[in-house]
Amino acid sequence: MAGRHGVARVAAALAALTCAWLTAAAAWAGPGPEGLKLLSDEYPRAFYFRRAEALAAREGLSYEDWESTFLLLDGIMGKCLDEELPGRSRRNIDFFTRYKLAHPDKAVLLHFNGNARDPRFETAPYFAGHWLYYNGCALTADLPADAAATVVHVADPSLFRVGIGRFDDDNDDLAICALDETGRPDWARAEQLALVAVDPAAKTLTVRRGAFGTAPEAFEAGHAHVAAHVTEGPWGQNSSLLWAYNYASACPRDAAGRTCADRLTADLARWFGPDGPLAAFDGLEFDVLQFGPFASGPRGRDADADGHADGGVVDGVNVYGVGVQQFLAQVREALGPGRLVLADGHSPRHQRGIAYLNGIESEGWPDLSDGWVEDWAGGLNRHRFWQANGYAPALSYINHKHMEAGEPAPLPAGITRLVLAAACFTDSAFTYSLAPPNDGALFGVWDELCMGAAQQPRWLGRPEGDAIRLAYDTADLLAGAGAAPEAAFAARCEAQGGRVSVDAGRRALCITGAPAGAAPGAGCVRVRLPDIDAPAGDILVRCTLTATPRAAYGPGVPRLIWVGWQ
Repeated sequence: MAGRHGVARVAAALAALTCAWLTAAAAWAGPGPEGLKLLSDEYPRAFYFRRAEALAAREGLSYEDWESTFLLLDGIMGKCLDEELPGRSRRNIDFFTRYKLAHPDKAVLLHFNGNARDPRFETAPYFAGHWLYYNGCALTADLPADAAATVVHVADPSLFRVGIGRFDDDNDDLAICALDETGRPDWARAEQLALVAVDPAAKTLTVRRGAFGTAPEAFEAGHAHVAAHVTEGPWGQNSSLLWAYNYASACPRDAAGRTCADRLTADLARWFGPDGPLAAFDGLEFDVLQFGPFASGPRGRDADADGHADGGVVDGVNVYGVGVQQFLAQVREALGPGRLVLADGHSPRHQRGIAYLNGIESEGWPDLSDGWVEDWAGGLNRHRFWQANGYAPALSYINHKHMEAGEPAPLPAGITRLVLAAACFTDSAFTYSLAPPNDGALFGVWDELCMGAAQQPRWLGRPEGDAIRLAYDTADLLAGAGAAPEAAFAARCEAQGGRVSVDAGRRALCITGAPAGAAPGAGCVRVRLPDIDAPAGDILVRCTLTATPRAAYGPGVPRLIWVGWQ
């Protein structure tokens, strides 16, 4: 065993080695995204997902053994910061950077939680109003600036929870702030609290004062507001609840005039900058990154931070979604065209940053719960849309996995091959959390990705042309009558939140929603065409859709249509 000074010398040597790699990364120019094999026109396109991250963090595994595990395919993606899982930066930044410098044509991408972060991770530049809270309530008894004063009297203790989180063993994190002269929460005067217990009968909360780097402050009864953070996770046994970012365009600004999105963009620009720890990385994928709006009930999200639940909708406009769109525009400007920026896009809840993102992740395909690929057309449509309209160069990918009852579940080999085919049809990359047997290796590779024993990536070569939808060549059961719907057809449509009419000039159905601002959630129209007598067997419905941008959102936010059978 090395003595204390020997350990110090080893630590110093490791630090010097890490600094050497980071210095090399700072000067890294790289081939740019167009030089990545993952973006070549040879198929199948494939890379390693977060197993690369997990093994890099494993103590005792050498860089050489780790690197050799992830050389066959054309890149890696994983967490290298501590925004979600503590300790991921300690070895992963170094391993991922060394990998990139040694293999410049392989993609190295950061996996980053787009919704929230651990409040212990680099949150000093943020202020209390940058986080998203639930609606809160008034303080009903004076609270002194004393760490020993741990009982907080509140008007509505039902708004606060214990035994929450993924493992049901966490409690809410809270904030208390003063009210301004108009009675609105003043987030510039705030203190963070850790909830210990709730006493509904006494209407009190027991808390730990001055949490997360704040100091105890004095607050007067009737002149202070108490609210719980919107949180998620924790996503590991040693992790904490993550605090949700308030992306809303109505987010409070700090003393420097910055919103939460401004602060997070500055973080990303610093991390990926020439002197940043991620200088050698090719880009990132925002995990989840919701668009909203959100359900609002007795305890709902408060996007404009006025103390009242709004679900992200203010004056009929989804200000949270607008803010997410503005954030993605900022990120693209900060990182420039040479970095790949992606985000989840397999759900209607996800972002709509088509103008700024190179593509999407489909976590599971078509989604996590559709193990039998019933939404085949929906998955194809989403990926083809992003491939045609995303920020160039286009790169979307399928993360092959499946969940049942909240746990990972296997799928038959035929389904795996079908999902691989979908990736090729849509010019998407393929990665996987659902892995094959590893046959003694640290991590296995699907035979279909490397021609089996031949171990040859991109073995299918170049496609001869675009994917063909064979159903387009089948007989039209309506004999062309569907191309020019009549008023009688429109009258059969059942519409909620709008109306259906016929646009004779364009020979099309016209679906009109309620005007923006009419009510929360306005602009969402549900249309149902009942009592269709369809023949047995497969049926294809083909339509061309255009939409008028909503004034409150601008042309950069695409409209969303979801079509299905009942």
